[in-house]
Parts: sequence; C-alpha cells; structure tokens
Amino acid sequence: MTNIYVGNLPYATLESELIEHFSQWGRVTKATLVFDRETGRPRGFGFVEMDEDTEAQQAITQAHGAAFNGRPLTVNQARPRGAGTTPPAHHNSRAPHPYGSFGNPSPHRTNHPPSPPASGNPADPSEADLQRQEAAGSGYHNRIEMPAEPQPPTPPAAPTPQRVAGGGYVNHLYS
Repeated sequence: MTNIYVGNLPYATLESELIEHFSQWGRVTKATLVFDRETGRPRGFGFVEMDEDTEAQQAITQAHGAAFNGRPLTVNQARPRGAGTTPPAHHNSRAPHPYGSFGNPSPHRTNHPPSPPASGNPADPSEADLQRQEAAGSGYHNRIEMPAEPQPPTPPAAPTPQRVAGGGYVNHLYS
C-alpha cells in the first residue's frame, strides 16, 4: 500500500473527485483532503492511498504537473509526518537570537568591530578611543560625540531694575 501526497488542489475539490481521478491508474483504497482546524476550510492538499505500489508509482509519474480542474497538481510519495526537511535554525525557539527581548540588541553581541584608534597607534589609544570602543562593543550606541574643548558656564542675566509705586527703583533678584 502506497500513500501519495497530492498538492495544489482547487479548494472546491471533493474526495470523490480525487478517487475518480486517481482510479485511472489503479484501485484507490482511500482519499483524504486536509482542512484547517480553526476555520474548517480546505488547505488545498490531500492524500490518496493505492493498493499496488507499481500503480501508485505510475500515478505519481503521470499525475505530477498534469491539470486537474484547471490547476497543475503536485504529486509525490507521501512521507511520514515530521519526516520533511529540517527547518532553518532561526525557527528553533531554543536557538539564541541575535536580538534580546523586545527587539533590543543583546548586550553580549557586538554588531560591528570596534573602531581603530584615532591616534593611529593601537598600543596607545586615547581616552576618547577607549570610550568609542566601549560604546561600539555594547551594541547600543553607534556614535559618541564629545566637545572639542569644555564650554565655560553661561553667566546669569543681570537683574533689571523695576519701578515701584512711590517713585523708587528696586532690583529684584531671582534665585
């Protein structure tokens, strides 16, 4: 007994139509269409079981790519459930992901190599070089800007005298 996978079926296909179509190559013992569990709608593929292996192989060879209700069928020998191709590593929920929770880069992963020292001497990096390398290694900062020279503090504005009732002036100091 051979189980055959039949894909690219029109959604309106009935099991009886599948049995009738594959009967031209031999005796069909069973035909099953697959439906979505949540919506109950057909998923567009199914399985056909045939008694004789030689008839099943002939059906696979001749039905693959042939039109069925206006669509070319995908037909091959069915594999046991779970015997398909292994999914890529990024689909494994246990595999480490390059991003931590909530889409932030993981602190242990660097996104790019540290910048070379601005001084040109890797053996003697300046303080700015060390800070730049530290920021680049954390994965959270792309660029650090430091002022070229410290800026002097801005002096407070001089108080403005205000005229008060009685003709005098008073300086208000704001603290």
